[in-house]
Amino acid sequence: MASAAVAYKRTRDPFHPMIYLGLMITYIYAFLPATYFYRGLIENAFRDESSLIFAQAIHILSIAACCAGCLWPRRTGTATCFTGRIMDMPQALRNNLARLSFLLAAIGLAAYLYHLSMAGGFFEAYSRPKGGYVRGISGYVTSLPFMTILATGLYAISQQGKPIRARTTFLMLLFMSPHIIQGTFGGSRGAAFLSAVTLTFAWFTARSQRPSIGFMISILFAIGVLMLSLKVYRQTLYLGSEKQLEKRPLMEILMPQELNISDATTYSWGLIIVTHHHQRYFWGRRYLAQILVRPVPRQLWPTKYEDLGVDWMVTRPGTGGFSFTEWKTAVGWFPQAGSSTGFVADAFAEFSWGGLVVCFLVGLLYGTLWKRAAMQRGFWIVIYLEAAAVSIYLVTQGTASAWMYRLLFLTIPTYLFWRWMIGPRLAIQSRPVPVQGMPPRP
Repeated sequence: MASAAVAYKRTRDPFHPMIYLGLMITYIYAFLPATYFYRGLIENAFRDESSLIFAQAIHILSIAACCAGCLWPRRTGTATCFTGRIMDMPQALRNNLARLSFLLAAIGLAAYLYHLSMAGGFFEAYSRPKGGYVRGISGYVTSLPFMTILATGLYAISQQGKPIRARTTFLMLLFMSPHIIQGTFGGSRGAAFLSAVTLTFAWFTARSQRPSIGFMISILFAIGVLMLSLKVYRQTLYLGSEKQLEKRPLMEILMPQELNISDATTYSWGLIIVTHHHQRYFWGRRYLAQILVRPVPRQLWPTKYEDLGVDWMVTRPGTGGFSFTEWKTAVGWFPQAGSSTGFVADAFAEFSWGGLVVCFLVGLLYGTLWKRAAMQRGFWIVIYLEAAAVSIYLVTQGTASAWMYRLLFLTIPTYLFWRWMIGPRLAIQSRPVPVQGMPPRP
């Protein structure tokens, strides 16, 4: 939170990455540990106090490195994201940008509808806890609904500077409807976060205005409460559920009454301890698996994860690659299937103390994208919007799986579309027209 305050004091930009990253990091790595300590819950899961102190020290140092990287880039002047004119483009190019957003949204919506059809229809898909998507479909088809994030950003730029009309609001909601539905009826916290953040950023992009810092923090706090509520009630939130929603006070939702070994905080401590205890690190193999191996269709390379030695990412997700005996030896318990950790333990498990460098680079990436979006606008606005939308996966699921893959899946097509379809037209429009009888400027 101190870094968030410093970032806002320097920039006066409520869209600085330290604002939303700082709130999430503070809750997971400071507020929850303090709550567990206050309620005397830590002793139930960690017998060795020295190991827990070591794990928390790794948290503190890694978060400090991430904050330092995020604060490192500084812009010149007073430009802020999503305010003023993002780019000077003629109406014809705005129309082309809108058409491209419609095409991308249609692709994302079609992929989502295909998922629903494979699940037996809307009601069948969401008639169970954590419903929605089905397994066994190509990873590319599973990820295609994320194209609606790119579509929403491009459409917002095409409407930038115009009065916000009901049609604009409706289309942006329509574009993000797969994620809104998945967050509401599927209980997906990631989908709820990225839809809320994308719509917020896109709304202020179209309006060419920025909110006050108080309004931004209120929005982020509301999103946080929504995500925690989805975590608490996700076993009840499905169509046809006969379970009664138990009314709980807000503080009971924010401050857990018991320690859950599958939450990001506890599992992060555990993964650091078990990794350090057995002195077994991955040294970049998981990153290679996400960047180079995962994009290869399984039909072409059926044993791709086995060949890289990370088959546990598919067969035993949530174990960090360690066996039941290794977990029991180090911490005395075994994580639940599908448990996920944040970027701190993820980086430590990959590179040991070199994870501090990874955390610094992650913060530097967000700080650089923010600076480019504030200073150069245009293309960088869309890239920064995408990075902000998937930031929830960085804090809750680490760098090696959900965050890195989704960020690349969004930013690479964005770059290609902008370079081939938008950039050349902007260059033509900005080229000076020579006056008759005079040579053009060199």
